[in-house]
Order: sequence, then C-alpha cells, then structure tokens
Amino acid sequence: MDFINITIIISIVLIILNFVFFSVIIFDTLIRIPFISSEPIFVPPAFRKNIDSDVRTTLNYGNPILILFIIFYIIFYIIYLIILNIIPDTGFPTFFIPLKELLLKIPPLPSLIEYGVFKLFDSILDALKLSTSFNRFIKINLSFMNFSRDNIKNILKMILKDTDIEFDFGDEEEKEKSNKEKPSKINKEENPIYRQIDKDVNICYLNNKKMIDAGMSEVDKKYTEYANYKELIKCKANSIGKYIRII
Repeated sequence: MDFINITIIISIVLIILNFVFFSVIIFDTLIRIPFISSEPIFVPPAFRKNIDSDVRTTLNYGNPILILFIIFYIIFYIIYLIILNIIPDTGFPTFFIPLKELLLKIPPLPSLIEYGVFKLFDSILDALKLSTSFNRFIKINLSFMNFSRDNIKNILKMILKDTDIEFDFGDEEEKEKSNKEKPSKINKEENPIYRQIDKDVNICYLNNKKMIDAGMSEVDKKYTEYANYKELIKCKANSIGKYIRII
C-alpha cells in the first residue's frame, strides 16, 4: 500500500471517529439523559469515561490534520467535477484520446473515488438541496453512516485478508442471491404482500436504473453502479410502510 492510500485511510478513520463521537453526544443529549438514564447504557460508566477521554485526545491531535486533508479533498473534488462535467468524452473533440479517463487516473483521484470520499461529497451536496433542515440532517447522517460502514468493511478486509472471514462485498445480484439463501422467519414466497412489494420494487428499479454499456470506462461504470444503487434504495424506501405493517 502506497503513501497516498495510507494517508487517505488515516483521514477516513478520523472522519469515522468524529461521526461516531458526535453521534453519541447527540444521542446522549437528546435521548439518553432526558428520557432513559443519566448513567451510560450498554457499558460501565468507568469504561465509558475512559473511552471518551481516549477519543477526545485522539481527535484533539488528529482534527487539525484532518482539516488540512478535507481542504485538499475539496480541491480535488472540484477538479473531479470539472473533469466529469467539462472535459468532453472520448471522440472528435479530444481527437479520440481518452482524456477524461487519463485525467481521472492522476493520483490521488482514483483512491478518493475508491474509498468513497467523492461519493460522500455528492451525498452531502444532494442533502443540502433538500427543503427542510430535518431532511438535510437525516440525509447527511445517512451519508456518513454509509460512508463509515463501507470503509470499516474495507479496512477490516485489509487487516484480516489472510483469514477465512468473509465480508459482504459482492455486487447487488450476489447480495440478493445470498439473502434469498438465508433462512427467514417469514416465508416471503408464500406471502402475497411480500410478493407484491418485491414486484413493485422490481418495476420501480427497472424503470429508473441506468444501463451500463460495455464501452464505458471503469470510472463511469462505478458512477453508474452507484446511481443505480441509490435508485434501488429509493424504490425500497417507498415500500417501507408495507414492510413495517407486515412486521
């Protein structure tokens, strides 16, 4: 692993620590202390105090460095958007030179794409366009949750690459196949409501997903896969009320 990837992973770990730390503070302030208990839950108070102290110390030293990383990431994100939206696709304007693909391979752009940093920025910008502060807050938190989940899996996969532990990194078809093979307390195949929900989700997804062409670059394919994944989530979210009623 080269120096660029190591520094990006360190910055990602700091981002995840900040997100978890401030999420716990919000939970304690708005929910735990007013409605549940003034004492920490799930862990002993002394252990929680030591964890808080260690995390605060880490963030106090790490956040000034993280701010510099974020500034650089924003600069590279602007460059990334310029390349995607202004540089023409391969063809007559570029004399058939894959200029966009070549520019997107300049470090550290490939690593920032791979680790989902630009995807996080995309989600935050989408959240800022929402009409209410509550919706923006929820969307931004979900974006950080997805970012944290994906990178925790990636980091664990790198650390435990020599073990037999399997991680859920397959594509959507493999995930759906794996989920179908798992036993379920509710027999969805015999439940007409579940069948209708699955049918609605499939119709919604097929009507909104973007096709991946064989001539696409790897970056365009990843971007399209991400857009399709968001469409699938939206389609499933529209059926959440039905799922809640069934459960």
